[in-house]
Amino acid sequence: MTSFEKLLAYMQDRLERDLAGRIHYRNLKNRGWEVDENSAKPPIFADEELVKRTEESFEVKIKEPIIVELYAELTPPRDPYSHLFPHENS
Repeated sequence: MTSFEKLLAYMQDRLERDLAGRIHYRNLKNRGWEVDENSAKPPIFADEELVKRTEESFEVKIKEPIIVELYAELTPPRDPYSHLFPHENS
């Protein structure tokens, strides 16, 4: 798997986790998304703004940007990290 493919897989997983946790965490709202229990609407940016925000998020300089669209099914909201914490009634 190339580093580009690894990055795509990472970003796809992150998108799916952020969408699942859209009610529990502010990640998407902080990036301009409009979210509620039944929907998630991404912001619309010009390519230059998208690259700038990505550089700020990941604290890197992108020399030759490649814009890739990712798609994910909107599942019912849940805490995607709940498996990391012990349950109160365990």
